Amino acid sequence: CHNNYMGGNAFEALVGAIYLDRGYAYCKDFMEHRIIGTYIDLNKISRKEVNFKSKLIEWSQKTQYQVVFELVKENTIGTNSPTFQTRVCVEGIKFGMGFGYSKKESQQLAAKEAMRHIRKKTELYKQATEQYEIRTTSEVSSESVEATA
Repeated sequence: CHNNYMGGNAFEALVGAIYLDRGYAYCKDFMEHRIIGTYIDLNKISRKEVNFKSKLIEWSQKTQYQVVFELVKENTIGTNSPTFQTRVCVEGIKFGMGFGYSKKESQQLAAKEAMRHIRKKTELYKQATEQYEIRTTSEVSSESVEATA
């Protein structure tokens, strides 16, 4: 059975135990000096943490390309480990698939794959650009017809 959050849950339990045993001030000092200062480089983490879904949505809003996230499959393995599969489409073209133990994780992985296609301007990106041009041209044409009617 896979539990993606086991390490986080154990760490949360440790911090909670220290807080209950020694109080807030000691727990805060422990976290700042023994954990954060010793083991975690906050500058490195802030550069590394990327929210691919947000990046993709920002890109789509800037460029006006249509982006859709679709939950393809949801499975429950046993009772504790649901799995999710998400597809992201840009202008109706499948740009990425993501598999994860939460919807958010599957969306992030699908968006990461989509952003790779966008950055590298792959063949999928070229197809999406063609679809975008067809869609926007037809929207302008239909607006022109409505305006003259």
